[in-house]
Amino acid sequence: MLFIHEDDLVSIVVRTTGKRNISFLNEAIESIASNRYRPIEVIVVAQTEDEDFVKAIGELTAIYQFSDFLISIIINQTSQDQRTRNLNLGIDQARGRYIGFLDDDDIFYENHIEALITPLKEIECFSWSYGNIALALCSTDGSNRIVNKNYDAPFGRDFDLDTLFQGNFIPIHAYLIDRNRINQDLLIFDEKFELAEDYAFLLRLAVNYRPYYVRELVGEYRIFRDLSNSNLIINELLKIPDRSKVKSWSKALWQIEVLKEHLLSSYSSGLFSQKFRKYIFYLFPGMKIFFQYRFSALRHFLVNFIRIFGLME
Repeated sequence: MLFIHEDDLVSIVVRTTGKRNISFLNEAIESIASNRYRPIEVIVVAQTEDEDFVKAIGELTAIYQFSDFLISIIINQTSQDQRTRNLNLGIDQARGRYIGFLDDDDIFYENHIEALITPLKEIECFSWSYGNIALALCSTDGSNRIVNKNYDAPFGRDFDLDTLFQGNFIPIHAYLIDRNRINQDLLIFDEKFELAEDYAFLLRLAVNYRPYYVRELVGEYRIFRDLSNSNLIINELLKIPDRSKVKSWSKALWQIEVLKEHLLSSYSSGLFSQKFRKYIFYLFPGMKIFFQYRFSALRHFLVNFIRIFGLME
């Protein structure tokens, strides 16, 4: 069934929590407002029980209210981490034909919406598009203002479903969806996923609809040096183990493997399946930390020891 929404309107769902300084949310909203495209609707979904934070959000969003740039606020009053539900709350209120997402610690570049919406308007066979996202390692000062950034290689590559099944290379704020061209049952984040909810959503979308790839940088994925907003994949790239993330993320990635097998009957992650490995690491997170970090360090030590011993002979 085809649902008709406001035809040129782009709705952006922004998640935020009281755990972060309001300045990060300000930067996120400001980055959307800097986009050349209009009209835009921003739906801020705030997961918080802090009345002072709710008041601060209201004062902040009032600054950005214009005829072609509208902001609404949804308060999810809970102390639990309901990141997936927050996305669905925003989607339910969104009025635009085109919909995208942004977390409060990331930003859009000013070309984001224009670059992604152009192929959707010009080429009818595409229902969603995505661009490249810069990975920025950020330092903050005592007021939680970003004072330094180091950039790594950006996320982004030509679309290939098999590659996406191997690992997610399209962050949640990298894409824009034309909701009039997809099955509305797909425009729901599965709330069984407490983590990796964006990957689960993307797999379901990508199996059914091939995207248009825009070869432009359209935003930043920010990681803070204290790793307070990092996921397991970033921790592994930086070679910094985190037992709590290993357990929770292994559970989520085990769920992802179950989903992959459901979506694609031909999918296989090998003889020693990823599903089995993730489940074992979920039950025994210390095992993953040992094999991924300690074992490699031990092997390096033994190789050097044998080399030195051989030289002594």
